[in-house]
This record gives sequence, C-alpha cells and structure tokens, in this order.
Amino acid sequence: MRTLALGSQTSRPGRTDNSASFAAPTAQRHAVAKIDAASSIYNGVTLAAYEDAFTMTVADGFGGTAQLTVVVPIYAINSPPVITGFGGLACAFWACTVGTMTVSDPDGDDIPNSNVTPGTGAGRTVATGSVTVWGSGVTTISWDAGGFFGTTPTANTFTVYDGHWTVTSGVVNVGDSAKFWANWADDSGDRTTGN
Repeated sequence: MRTLALGSQTSRPGRTDNSASFAAPTAQRHAVAKIDAASSIYNGVTLAAYEDAFTMTVADGFGGTAQLTVVVPIYAINSPPVITGFGGLACAFWACTVGTMTVSDPDGDDIPNSNVTPGTGAGRTVATGSVTVWGSGVTTISWDAGGFFGTTPTANTFTVYDGHWTVTSGVVNVGDSAKFWANWADDSGDRTTGN
C-alpha cells in the first residue's frame, strides 16, 4: 500500500472565476498489489479480504493538501447470464417452439443475437433449430418436432454466454465460459436449466 501524489491543482493568477488547473504526474509502473487478510486496516479504513487501498494526495500549490483513501477490490467478479420467462413448449406441424424468454446479465453485459463458439465472446448457441425472435420477453427458438404427426418434442439446448470466464470465490476459471443453458428432453419435452 502506498501514498500517491497525483499532481497539483493551482489557481491561475489574475482569474476571478475560481478556475483551476490540474497537472497530472507520470504514471507509476510496475506497482505491486498487496492482499491482506480480512479486517486489516489501512489509514483507518477496515479492508475485507481481497481488497487493497491507496491514498491520493492533492495539493493546491499554496501549501494546502487533501487526502482520500480509495479501496479497490482486487478479486474477479462475474455473474453468469440468465434466461427467464420461459413460455410453454408447443410442438405441432413438425415444429417445436418456445417463446416469451428474456436473456439478460446481472453484470450488465450485452448479449447479442449472434451464434458464437463458446469461449470466443458473448452470444448464444442452439443445438438444433434457430432463434426466430430476439428481445426482452419475446426471445423465441424453434426446432424440428418428431413423431408420426409431428407433435412429439425432440431434444434441444439453448445456451447464452456473456463473453467472460466463470469466477469462483474471486478466482477466474480460464477456459470455463460463463453461461446459462436450458435443455428440453426428447419425447417428454421436460425442461432443465443450469449454468
């Protein structure tokens, strides 16, 4: 943990509008983050596990200074995307359809309506069939039905990705894409979900 002098703020001579200028210093390089145990204290600020802190000092050029201690989380944060609002599975005329879904992400990550290879970015995959409508409360997927009359559900999986890796207890699991999936079983059409 260190104190950073971020530069000086000085009033300009002859100005009556109280405007000021700010001179930024050269950026620090090769700094090291220090992880302390939970409940450690820095400059009177109690830190949780996986937090660090630094102090900014601003000088006005006339001997006055102000300090601020900034607490920074240094652990990874990512919540997987979600699919909500599933409509019922309807299979008729050799097509199965599920609609009224909403695809969203608790972290605010944008999930576009584009087919992706897992681990290459945000988007979605459908094991079979296609996404026919995309949007909040209206996302719909369709795929081929089976059976003699074309009314029997066939298996399908719809998966959405937020473009990031999963995180467990602040640690990034490289290679494990953050996702949410919904699966419909063959014959019964029973839906299971997970991430």
